[in-house]
Amino acid sequence: MIPDHRHGSVLWTLDAAVRRHTAFVEDSCSAPNGDETARFLQESFDWLQKYLTGNRSPWRSKPIWQLDSLRKVPEGGEEKFAYDLCSGTSGLFRQIPAASGVIDWKGFRNQHANVDLVREISPGDEYELIELKIGSNAAEYAAAQSIRNALLYLIARRLAPDSFRSTRPLLQANRIGLRVWAPAQYYDGYNGQRLQSAISKGFSIFTDGLIQDFVLQTIDKECGKANEVDWETAGAQKRRELRHVPGPFRMWLREKLKDAPKPLLFDSAWRNLITKREHSGFESPDSSQAFGLNIFAPLAHDSELAKKVLNRLLPGTTSAQEKVTIQFEESFEDAAKLLNERGISTQVDVVFTINGAGVKRKLLIEVKLAEEQFGGCKGWFDPKNPPTRNPHRDRCCTVFQNPEAYCYMAAKFSRAYWTYLKPLLPVMPHEPCPFRGSLYQLMRNYLTARLAGPAQFIVCSHPDNDELSMLPLPVCGHYDTSGAVRAFLGRDAVLFWNALDVIEHTAAAEPSLHSWRDWMLDQYFKN
Repeated sequence: MIPDHRHGSVLWTLDAAVRRHTAFVEDSCSAPNGDETARFLQESFDWLQKYLTGNRSPWRSKPIWQLDSLRKVPEGGEEKFAYDLCSGTSGLFRQIPAASGVIDWKGFRNQHANVDLVREISPGDEYELIELKIGSNAAEYAAAQSIRNALLYLIARRLAPDSFRSTRPLLQANRIGLRVWAPAQYYDGYNGQRLQSAISKGFSIFTDGLIQDFVLQTIDKECGKANEVDWETAGAQKRRELRHVPGPFRMWLREKLKDAPKPLLFDSAWRNLITKREHSGFESPDSSQAFGLNIFAPLAHDSELAKKVLNRLLPGTTSAQEKVTIQFEESFEDAAKLLNERGISTQVDVVFTINGAGVKRKLLIEVKLAEEQFGGCKGWFDPKNPPTRNPHRDRCCTVFQNPEAYCYMAAKFSRAYWTYLKPLLPVMPHEPCPFRGSLYQLMRNYLTARLAGPAQFIVCSHPDNDELSMLPLPVCGHYDTSGAVRAFLGRDAVLFWNALDVIEHTAAAEPSLHSWRDWMLDQYFKN
């Protein structure tokens, strides 16, 4: 099912789910068809119905799904381009409200959800819903927005009262087409034929032919004519770097902390605890490095407190005779040499060292605040050189047949990951590489912990960052990070800590830290 998101609007959550499905359709290791897409569309439609406004008429907005309402003349960008197109083309209308006030998410009214353009091909009979792009986002994202708009159209068409639909010819159509219009260079380095087919077939099945096709098209900015994409020409070009789209939790956090000091630290002296490299975004309010420092610095200054908190989180971890020390941003050069990482050894956010009985044990902790993913292997996808520099990307789909030869990182860079991952081979013999989507960083940290001596790898993350827990591609049938990791690495191979639990256990163990606790909750959590 589509997961609820605590910080974003219902439409953003739907977009995220559609983008995951889009990623699955684009996955050359899978063979999705129209039936799978139709099932996903049905699930999405049912989910949207749960969030229809209930305490007032959802269809009271006068401009919603109206084609002839007056719109303000935009100053520039895609909206100005849409205005110019409509001015020179009959039957073309812009900025059609699709969900203003209809969808309600715990106070989020979703006021701004417009279809960029609607083209009237035959009044009252045939229309096209068009997503217009100049250079923003990517074709896959535009496809997700187009699917979202179509679902909102179906919500209005199926659930609005007759009195509402009778005044909207668009909602009485016998045929709807979905389009993306963008300049030809927007598709450089991309082939959208697979995506077009899956979406077209899925909607045709789901709507009994009402929505028959989804087409990515080029638009001539001078004459406004739409044409089919020449995929052969587009595929011969280099794809531009893909812009990161922040998730709702990151956007919420940035807005909440927009006036916060930089860097955001409870005690500015804690910055001295980082004796190695600071992250480039350390001074940003959504910095995971600063977040980790704020969580664990109180324990770094008090070994006895650190033991108490560890025994609350992991009962029996330490004894009275043992000493606990904490370091930030520690590298493990010996493990890096064994993995043949050539000077790019994994830098671990927080390291607990437990000394006692002549044996050192370590806890290696990766801290995540607002990241949407853990990071995938560049042999599958490289956002700076999309889709990847790997000339044999298809081998990722059958990597378990011959890991040393088929893995890009092993064959190209001689990384020794599979030397230590071979126990996985019997577990998932027919799976594609599990590190394509969002588990590559976790794998490197897990192996570093294994090679660093008696050690446990732990992820400590913000409990409201739902995007981080969702994988873009399934692993062993799991779309959730923890479920996937446990399925192929083992139940306790990676532990997952809730950052709020760490804060609460620390304050409970040391009452003098209640002011720190209150500050942490005020800065990073909902009031």
